[in-house]
Amino acid sequence: MAKRVRVVVVNQKFIGRVKLYFTTGHSLLIYIPWFVTQTALWYYLLIESIPSLEVAFPNYTIFLTLFIISYPLTITLLGHWYMRRSDVFPGEVSVATKQNPFYTDFATALTYLIEDKNSEAAALLEKWTKR
Repeated sequence: MAKRVRVVVVNQKFIGRVKLYFTTGHSLLIYIPWFVTQTALWYYLLIESIPSLEVAFPNYTIFLTLFIISYPLTITLLGHWYMRRSDVFPGEVSVATKQNPFYTDFATALTYLIEDKNSEAAALLEKWTKR
């Protein structure tokens, strides 16, 4: 008697979702050790290179506190500059909008937000929030 071979068809959406969850979880898991390692490395390299900084940052805790306060602001300003001034961002948006219709609306809404047209952006994205 011949054995039956069972073929399992896996949904592409399921694979995509598992990949997204894996990469997101991996990023979250790796971010904390990276953050601690990088701030410690920057602290000790700066103190060694510029001894006068030891007066301002006598220990790592003060440096870390200042870094935690200034890092989000700095990165947010950098992201704002990148989106407003860089020629690369429109190319990224162009490719993404061709791949997914949500991104077309999202990119348009993002443009509205940059132009301070908040109500237009909200109206455009409202259809994506209804289930």
